[in-house]
Amino acid sequence: MRTSTIKRGPINLAVRRFGTRGPHIVMVHGLASSQHIWDLVVPRLEKRFRVTTIDQRGHGESSKPASGYDFRSMSADLNKVMASLGAGKVVLVGHSFGANVSLETAVRYPKRVAGVMCVDGGMGSMSEVMTWPEAREMLAPPRFGGMPLKSYLAMVKSHFPRGVWSPDVEAIVRTIVRVDGHDRVYPRLSRTNHLRILKAMYDQRPKEVFARVRAPVLIFAARPRPSDDSERDFYEMKKRSIDQIRAASPRVKVEWITSMHDIPLDKPKELATRIARFVRAVMR
Repeated sequence: MRTSTIKRGPINLAVRRFGTRGPHIVMVHGLASSQHIWDLVVPRLEKRFRVTTIDQRGHGESSKPASGYDFRSMSADLNKVMASLGAGKVVLVGHSFGANVSLETAVRYPKRVAGVMCVDGGMGSMSEVMTWPEAREMLAPPRFGGMPLKSYLAMVKSHFPRGVWSPDVEAIVRTIVRVDGHDRVYPRLSRTNHLRILKAMYDQRPKEVFARVRAPVLIFAARPRPSDDSERDFYEMKKRSIDQIRAASPRVKVEWITSMHDIPLDKPKELATRIARFVRAVMR
């Protein structure tokens, strides 16, 4: 692994690079996450591909400015990272909100993108089902700043299906917060910047974005376990959105996997296998 910082104007973007041969893959995390969301997936890819992960602005070890949380700016950040690789084209793999950024980047910088894989993200259109005040209230981040680390980890663990939580998953979860000297946690992505990104997602029109992407696109979507009712409504929304996307953009491929939303943590082996297959198909 090689760590580096990519500068775009005053913004520093924390980047890690893995592997020395094969096609380039750039992996983009979701909202309030970090590049470590891919830590269980990368080891299954790095011997065959050159893999780059990035902390998006406001997240992880990257700069946390008070502006630039629109898709134009975030796509420009990702383009800067792609340009630094010296590759002809790359495959973008985006999880959740990272899929939205990846799709926008493919539209704005088509000569750099060979394909986009959306990992349970990119397909929802909040503005079609709720007003912005409703979205802001329903989807605002939980207020856990100052919570004891032990309580925070127990809270997060409670949302995982049985058997998924492990020391490796705990280590990944810890990267989205900072811990002070009193073992209390604070989110690395501020609440204000979180809401700025949420508003950009609300204003985005995903079906229109999919229709403008010229590179191959695969949606790899999660369906909940039969015993899990917590994501049932989200699943129904995804099905409706995907049907609409496919009607408007028949070239978009869709596959489902039984998993929680955080597929990189729940099913890393299966995800890595599907990423490898997609990359080989679009980079032939």
